[in-house]
Amino acid sequence: MKKIIAFSVRNYEIDYFNQFSKELDIEVEQHSELLTKENISLCKGYDGISILPDCKIDKFILSKLKEFGIFFIAARSIGYDNIDIKSANELGIKVSNVKYSPYSVAEFALMGCFMLLRNMAQTIKRIENKDFTITGLMGKEINTLTIGIIGTGRIGKIVANIFTILGGKVIVYDPVQSDSTLKYVSLDELLRTSDVISLHAPVTKENYHLLNKCTLSKLKKGVYIINTARGELINNADIIPFLDNNHIKGLFLDTIEGENFIFNKKITDIEQVDTDIQKILKHKNVIVTSHQAFFTNKVIQDMVKISLLSLLSFFDCGKSDYEIR
Repeated sequence: MKKIIAFSVRNYEIDYFNQFSKELDIEVEQHSELLTKENISLCKGYDGISILPDCKIDKFILSKLKEFGIFFIAARSIGYDNIDIKSANELGIKVSNVKYSPYSVAEFALMGCFMLLRNMAQTIKRIENKDFTITGLMGKEINTLTIGIIGTGRIGKIVANIFTILGGKVIVYDPVQSDSTLKYVSLDELLRTSDVISLHAPVTKENYHLLNKCTLSKLKKGVYIINTARGELINNADIIPFLDNNHIKGLFLDTIEGENFIFNKKITDIEQVDTDIQKILKHKNVIVTSHQAFFTNKVIQDMVKISLLSLLSFFDCGKSDYEIR
């Protein structure tokens, strides 16, 4: 029986790990802590590892894994920028990620848009204070707006299609124009003309801090921005002045630069949080959620099952349909 060790196991994953380890006839040792240089010795005697993005897998850890005879890593996530893929390739270690239902994130982005356009944050605060007035809460309708989608992968395409069905004028930007049914424009045009912008791009060298002082200055005044992709697409420090002067009317963030220090944690003292994040969290025009766009029962089940199936495939034939090449 093959032995797998899983790190950063969340309480909501445990039942699925137990279920699939029995179904697939594999042994899975579960640890809630991250895989680090300090506890790397826990991996001795195992055939493969399963991790989440908060485990930073650098060359040192990869070298140790190779020393222990471990050549297979399965990320229980779509993103894998926490893994030094170049070093993994050099060491002969194979890495896989997972694919899960894109509708989870697409639906969450749509919800974020509705919350911004219909002033839900302010409404909820008023109701909590027994204030049922509606002055200042007038909303906007999708069918009257231009919706800009940055990134047309699986999630971006679904979001674009949903907004189109709702009557919005949808324009998209992606260096790879992969869908002939969508209206592709330049990034500059999208920034200048969109009333709502939804981010669905990965973080690469080319689009790290895609929204920065320069690109933010091109935005249409009164724009709404939704980020359910990656926090590093937005420069925290640069966006704050555009919120302060209401150039950006509303910002919905399910992910934020530097989020590992706050998300999936209970913060007892906000003053210990990065200053720019503090300002964003406290801003009246911002709604922040806990990197939970993906968080549905179907997705968690898929993340656990696919990571284990991928490791089994590596064990059996040295390759996986989810292998990162």
